[in-house]
Amino acid sequence: MRPPYRADIDGLRAISAGAVVLFHAQVPGFRGGFVGVDIFFVISGYLITQVLLATAELPPRRWLAEFYLRRCRRVLPALLVLLLLLTPIAALVLVAADLRSYGRYLGSTSVLLTNVAAWTDHQGGRPALIHLWTIAVEEQFYLVFPVVLLVAGRARAVAPAFLIGGLAVLSFALSVWASYAAPVASFYLTPPRVWELLLGSLLVLTRWNIRSALIREFLAIASLLVIAVTVKVYSNRTPYAGFYALPVCLAAAALIATGRDRTTLAARILSARPLVFTGLISYSLYLWHAAILSLFWSWHRGPPGTFQTIILLVAIWALAVISWRIVERPIRQGTWLKSNRRFLITAATLNLALGIVGLLIWKVLPLSAP
Repeated sequence: MRPPYRADIDGLRAISAGAVVLFHAQVPGFRGGFVGVDIFFVISGYLITQVLLATAELPPRRWLAEFYLRRCRRVLPALLVLLLLLTPIAALVLVAADLRSYGRYLGSTSVLLTNVAAWTDHQGGRPALIHLWTIAVEEQFYLVFPVVLLVAGRARAVAPAFLIGGLAVLSFALSVWASYAAPVASFYLTPPRVWELLLGSLLVLTRWNIRSALIREFLAIASLLVIAVTVKVYSNRTPYAGFYALPVCLAAAALIATGRDRTTLAARILSARPLVFTGLISYSLYLWHAAILSLFWSWHRGPPGTFQTIILLVAIWALAVISWRIVERPIRQGTWLKSNRRFLITAATLNLALGIVGLLIWKVLPLSAP
């Protein structure tokens, strides 16, 4: 049994993805748009925990197998198509040093280590695939999280909410310390980010509910304002994540908790059709935006002008719609590659091939390129 659909959460996804896209496009007023990633992590933790609990009656082996299969169908199709189309373009547009960096990220993405590649990247610039670090963080987390839930559910001495809450506190403490002691690691690595996903999970496990309509309304509006202010005032100089991520994540959690019945003004705003549709395509939008912007920078040898930025943003949105309609949605719903076995073989083959190509670009290209 699937959890009931919530349009306001898709609207919140649109806010999340839109903030990141406009941040990377360097649109004035969005210098803190990177907080959209944190919003998305909270949403993801909430939705995935709902799905896991909704199918908890299945035998453990089947429960895990179906979860990982759903994750593969959700994440891999649009990602692999992006990499297949982007790699030959990168080979034509990028200079040798940038192409080697692209190969490094491509190889790392194939083994879910893009965030580690970003953490150890000393070259700088605008790598076309660096934004995939968030996908790596999510999937590293979801390799472990269902097992933790399974163990917690069987351990009668401790309730799952207490275990998850304890892990969230430890992760948050690590994030606070690392945001000053090791800021790059704090931003890209999974352990300092786990608490954001677990915060969403705790909304489900604790069944947090606010009965007072007035308090719900106040919290929802205040949360939208918090997100707007952080997008406006945060910048690359903000020691992130740590304490500075806490208001953003709490705001996202409050919007999820107060929007269940869509009675608040904020929930109705987030349920507006343009926002909901953008939320539906938000994964493809996120995949394509940074890659297109990065390749344009490399080709143009600098940032785009205002008119060029508008054209690029429209093109990115259109590509996201196409990706969602002809790749993401059909494969996820089983319209294409309906056989799970055929899907997994196809995805594994393409992923392996792309990983080998990335490794060859990274390690072999320096021998033949200046």
